[in-house]
Formats: sequence, C-alpha cells, structure tokens
Amino acid sequence: MNIKRIIPTITGIITGIFVWDLQSKKGLLEGVLISAITALLFNAIWIIYSLVISKKNKKILEMDALTFIPFFVLSLFPIKYFIDFDLKYMQFGNIPSAILLIFSISFFIFLKILFYGGKIKDLKGDGWAYLIMIIYFVSFTLLSILKHYSFFSTAYDLAIYDQGIWGLRNFHLTDSIMGFSIIGGHMEPILFILAVSYAISLGVIPLYLLAKHILKNRLIALSISATYLIYPSIQYTNLFDFHPMVIAVPFIFFAFYFLEKRKYGLFITSLIIAGLTKEYIPLIFLPFGIYLFFAHKKRTLGIITALIGLVWFFLNIAVIIPYFLGNSYLMFRQNPYFGSNLYEFIKTFITRPMYVAKYLFVMNKFAFLVLLIVPVAFGIFAFMAPEILILGITEVTMVLLNNPDSLPEITYHHQVLIIPFIIAATIYGIRRFKKFVNKLEGIPRKNVLAATGLLLLSTALLANIFYGPFVVLYDLNNFNINSDYVKAGNELLMMIPKNASVAAPNWILPHLSQRDYAYTLNHFLKRDSDLFEAGKLESPEYILMDLSKAIIDPKRSALNIKNSDLSNLFSKKNYGIFASNGTWILLKKGVDYEQNICKILPYLNKEEFPYISINLKDDEPIKKCWQKR
Repeated sequence: MNIKRIIPTITGIITGIFVWDLQSKKGLLEGVLISAITALLFNAIWIIYSLVISKKNKKILEMDALTFIPFFVLSLFPIKYFIDFDLKYMQFGNIPSAILLIFSISFFIFLKILFYGGKIKDLKGDGWAYLIMIIYFVSFTLLSILKHYSFFSTAYDLAIYDQGIWGLRNFHLTDSIMGFSIIGGHMEPILFILAVSYAISLGVIPLYLLAKHILKNRLIALSISATYLIYPSIQYTNLFDFHPMVIAVPFIFFAFYFLEKRKYGLFITSLIIAGLTKEYIPLIFLPFGIYLFFAHKKRTLGIITALIGLVWFFLNIAVIIPYFLGNSYLMFRQNPYFGSNLYEFIKTFITRPMYVAKYLFVMNKFAFLVLLIVPVAFGIFAFMAPEILILGITEVTMVLLNNPDSLPEITYHHQVLIIPFIIAATIYGIRRFKKFVNKLEGIPRKNVLAATGLLLLSTALLANIFYGPFVVLYDLNNFNINSDYVKAGNELLMMIPKNASVAAPNWILPHLSQRDYAYTLNHFLKRDSDLFEAGKLESPEYILMDLSKAIIDPKRSALNIKNSDLSNLFSKKNYGIFASNGTWILLKKGVDYEQNICKILPYLNKEEFPYISINLKDDEPIKKCWQKR
C-alpha cells in the first residue's frame, strides 16, 4: 500500500482525538465515533478535491494526500496539561490547543495552494489595497465610537490624553488626572501637533508599497496588508482608546521602505517622526544605525543615526521628563526591579545578567511573544530574516521590562511597535523562502507567493477568531448607544457644568475630561485622599458614580474600586445625592446629605446587587431610611 494514501485516515483519527479531548473526554465510545467520522470526512475532502483539480489523475491524488500532514501536529495536544496559567489568565487556557489548530489548518491550506495544478495570476492594480484600508478604517472608527459612547473607554489612557490635548489647546500643561504635567508622564511631542488635528494611523500604505517593492507581486503585497489589518494586536490597539505611539507604526514602515529604496533622508525623517510619539522610541535609531553601518556600508550615517537615538533617549529619560515630573522617570519608580534611575538600570544589565534573565524568562512573557508571532505564520518567515527582526529588539525589551507580567499586553497597545518589525522581517523572509524553494527539486514553484500569502491570511484570521478583541475582551452586543443604561448615564452627564471639577470611575471619566480638574474615583478616595482632606487639593464639585456590573468588569474598572471605597464614598457627609437614574448616581458637594440618601437603599440589597457590598449600617440617616420603609 502507498503510504501517502493512508495519511488522510491517520490525520483524521488524530484530529478526532483532539476534538474529543477538547470536549473534556466525555466518553470513550464518543471519542471513537468522532475519530471515525473525522477520518471519513478527511478522506472525502481528499478524494473530492483531488478529483476536481486533477480530473482523475492519481499522481495528483497522492500528492494532495501530503497536504494533510500538518494535522499530525494535533497529536501534541497533551502538552497543554503541562502549561500552568495563572487563574487571572483563564481566558487564555485554551490557547495551546488553539495554536495547534491554527497551525494545522493554515499549513493545510498552504500546501493545497502550493500543490494546486493551475497558475494563480497576480493582480493588475493597487486598488484592492486601498479598498481594504478604507473598509478597515471605516469599520474600526465606527466600532471605536460605539465603544466610547457605550461607556467602554477608560481614564487610563483616553481621559489622560484627552485632558492633555485639551490643555495644550488652551496653552497649559496641567493634568489633574495624572497629578503632574503630561510631559512628566511621557515625552510625546507629537501631542503638540495633535492638539491642532488628530491624524489616524494608516500603516497599510507604506506596508503595501514595501511588500510590492521587495516581492514584486501585488497579490502577496495585498495579502500581507490584509494580514496586518486582521492582526489581533493591531485591532486591540485600535479599540483600546488613544495612544500617540500608534502613529509611529506607519512611519516605521515608511522607514523600512525608504531604507530599501536608499532614500536615506526620508528614512531618517520617518524615524524622527516615529520618535516623537514616545520617550523611549528613539532607541530604535540604535539598531537601525548598526544596520546602516554593516548592511548598507554607510559608516558615518550609521554612527550618526545611532548617536541621535541614544542622545535623544537620554535627554527624554534623564532630563526632560524628570524636570516636568519633579522626580525620576515613572518606569523606574513603578518597577524598581532594575534600579531607581537610568544609571542603576544599565549597571544591573551589565553586572547581573542572571538577575535580569530571571525577570525576562518566565512563562507569561514567553506566551506573550508566541501569541504575537502566531498571526504571521508563526514567525517562520520572519526568522528567515533575523537581521531585520532584530531591529525591533529595543521595542521588545522595553515591553518585557516595563511589565513584570507581559501576557496581558497582547490585549492592549504597548506591543504595537513590535509588529512592524515582525511584518517587515516576514516580507524579507518570504523573498529568501522563494529563492530557497526555487532551488529544490520536486516542489511546485508556480504558486509559492500565492500559497504564502494565503498562509499569512489564514494564521492571522484564525488567531483573530481564537484570541481576537471580540473573543477575549469585547462583546459587540455591549456597544449599544441606545440602551437604557447609556441613556441614563448621558442624562446625568448633561447635568454637570462644563467648568465644574469632577471625579468619576475609570469608564466614565473620558466623558468628563475636557476641564481643568478631573479625577478618577481612585485618586479622590485613595491615591490623593490625604491631599483632598488637608485642603491642598480642592474636592471635586461633582462625583458621578455607576453601580452597575461595570464596577466589576475588568475591561472598565481597571483601577479596582473596592467595597470599602464605595462605603467611604457614600458616607461623606459633605456630599449629597443630587440626581439618580437607573444605576447612575450623581453626588454634589454642598447638597444636604440626608435629603436623598434613601436612594442608596436598593444597593444595600445583596440579593439584587450581589457584586457590591456597601457598608453603611452605622449611619444614622440610613437607619432612618430603613425605618421609613
């Protein structure tokens, strides 16, 4: 018997066992039945597809049997039992199985296209690239607007930047949310430009131009561009409020494009614009400078480029930010593992390598990097161009160092500047892969680029299906601006004067941030409570509170409002309930505390509101409310 002919049967049985395991091994008989059905299904796909494309050519039939080989990887499913995620990351519990499935399906499709007998033609124009860019732009702009007006935006960081840009437009740098100048938090000069007009990041244009120039094929350039837009981390970044560093993405792609075209002036200009978006981004000048020195033989330009980045980074971290902050850089204070200043940081890296390695080489950081490369064919092509991939080393390092536990970063924005380096390396790697395949005997060459493009698209799409933003974080049904909940919130928002000082929870403050004094509830009740009580900070005139399940929603209550905080809030005698609607309560300073305090009674009912516990049992006005009932 020809061994190739039994591959669909064997892989069908393996896939059946894999599916049975996913169902928590409900029964042995059921497992056998699933395996048998899957084996029959695989054979049917094999025979029908082969007969259709080959017109009963047995040679094609046997060749097509090889396309099922990727499903052998599903036999590795027991490895998931040796991976232990923290309980807080249970949403990633099925990721090991998902990754195996993504690999199997994507490479199955890849081999199908590679072995396809006909020639897949290239595209004739560039219109498709601009079309997908426009569709993505319109779709995610609409989703972001719906998300914001459904109260899913957050104080960290939308309200911070909203207040910062509003302040710049009014010629001052104060930022009450952070408690210091916005420049003291991050050095992002591009905000001075955004204070006039906000530019949307459109990375597809330079990416498409780069891919088309290097690979000489519009179809795969389009596939790579679509892969970028489907990339889960790109979509997470687009939906997670506003961050200036996102604007660096297209300029990093432009830097690669102009570097490839040997237009060094435009290359440097692109890097400079990218460097304006975050204080540590100028560090990318260093690896690019080294690359210019060795790969392009531009010795002087390479040295100058590297020095510009190092000096710029040093000025941001050690001079400008500390001046406006009145203290050392936030990263050193928030995570002092490596030291409390830049000197100690560098010294730790040089003198204590094992200490650094202990911090970096942990499971959650490894999982983060794996999830980052899965959408681009598992990084296979990117690793074929290591000299391009390593240009992003400073970005990878900063993400891993900034966050003791990096796994959650896959759902936010900090990782977004790693992606251009992964995709650029993928483009260069595909060029090498094509040359390698052309040297092999017995491997079809006609559709290498088409098959590779579809491989990238399928891994990106499947990754999005398994751990994209609408799987892990968001539910489209919640983006409802016409819900009673949203209407009630907007009604109370309209009652707050534009110039009044306010405090509100994480998910409400972005709607109140365009004013001089706006505070998160966390700052008012905990972080700066002593300053408010001592009169060093003026207490907000209004406090808008929402006691819905948003208070325990990890997507919105990032600052962790505890029951003790709620008890503290509603026991403040200098505030009274000014208005209420649904679960929304508006407190105002100076309003009689006892006048409407009885409206809080429903929220003391544990059966109706089991997710909160407000302790006001010793409060005399509350006792009177109970007596009236």
